[in-house]
Amino acid sequence: MNREELYQTAVVDPYNQQPEFLAAIAKDQELARVVEEAQQKDQALCDFFTKEAPAPSDEFLAKLNAIAEQPRQENSKEVVKVSSSKTIKPSYFALAASLLLVLFSVKYIGVTPEHNPSLANHALSHTEHGLPFAGVRDTKPQLSYVNAKLESYGASLTNISGMVWAKECDFEGVISAHLVYRHNGERINVFMVPKGENFDSFQAQFANDKHQGEIKEFPQGYMIIVAPKQQPIEPFKQKLEQQLIWQA
Repeated sequence: MNREELYQTAVVDPYNQQPEFLAAIAKDQELARVVEEAQQKDQALCDFFTKEAPAPSDEFLAKLNAIAEQPRQENSKEVVKVSSSKTIKPSYFALAASLLLVLFSVKYIGVTPEHNPSLANHALSHTEHGLPFAGVRDTKPQLSYVNAKLESYGASLTNISGMVWAKECDFEGVISAHLVYRHNGERINVFMVPKGENFDSFQAQFANDKHQGEIKEFPQGYMIIVAPKQQPIEPFKQKLEQQLIWQA
């Protein structure tokens, strides 16, 4: 890659693992900074749609709506002259407020998460929901970060080899730890779900047309593994259980 290609890759594919790209990052501090910023933006966007956050107040949404509805100049590319001493620039702030209002509407108004009483259906839906972003790139989670997330579930891991993604999600109103592993070239989703929710009785094994899964119940919570249908779960599950520690 030439310099231009390296910087383009840093922006559009900051988790790229090509040896040439990684070597360039190690040598070029500016490129490394661009990669880090792109990863942070990617993570922030992912957090917006997956992480639990307080909903904005009605007053705040009303103010945004008022700004967004402000009349704009007919020709937004021109600076409109009101007098010889004053000019009015296009209301870019109003445009930004409009976009922000749409995002809030999607997250807080248009979608009202409801508790899914079926653990199996919840895990399958959560896996499908995360396909565009969860584990697509190796985010290189650290053991201390993962265990900090798992602590509230009464669990910890001694090893995270193969893990490429780790987040805490409130998908469908069920707060859980969502871990993604790369195993034999396939993404395997692991969910740690606390006992606080009122779930229906469940079967240890489940499947749909694309995925299969297993649920194991512990005193502190549930461990759910979801893998592609062609991927055997048992070898992965045995390895994971050896690394998983539940607090007494």
